[in-house]
Amino acid sequence: MLELNQCYNMDCMKGMAQFPDGFFDLAVVDPPYFSGPERRGYYGSKVSKIGVYRDYPVSPVWEIPGRAYFDELRRVAKHYIVWGCNYFSYEFAPGRIVWDKCKKGTSFSDCELAATDLFNTVRLFRFMWNGMLQGKSVAAYEAGVDFIGFEIDPIYYAAEEQRFLDYTSQTSLFHLT
Repeated sequence: MLELNQCYNMDCMKGMAQFPDGFFDLAVVDPPYFSGPERRGYYGSKVSKIGVYRDYPVSPVWEIPGRAYFDELRRVAKHYIVWGCNYFSYEFAPGRIVWDKCKKGTSFSDCELAATDLFNTVRLFRFMWNGMLQGKSVAAYEAGVDFIGFEIDPIYYAAEEQRFLDYTSQTSLFHLT
């Protein structure tokens, strides 16, 4: 079984297969929703109107997950939050989370939608969007919870690892022992 509190440069299907049923209390995932970002120039410009750098490298592996992925996710996790649920043909639980990104006037969506089985209602939260690749490992670190991350693309994996290292190398009054 893989070690906790690590991200791995591997296919998440191979990674999830190493865990027993219901191992994770919660899976928070943001899988690829659609075809496009794997092609250079998809976003039309290297810098958005609000100054967000988006000259992302070409991803050699960009597969939209199907039923097998979501079935495996539900096998290893007691609960889930799946961002981009509106793009998938899968029977998710009725709970929804709407993230208002507080960012009008860009070419990206004003909000994102997630499916969850944590509740059966719709919840809205507002949080200023701050560009791509904000980092789920940083969020888990801040929350003080264990995590496992998978990134199949070596370039994005290296960027995630550097971002996490940079973040955890900073002195913080909240993380002093």
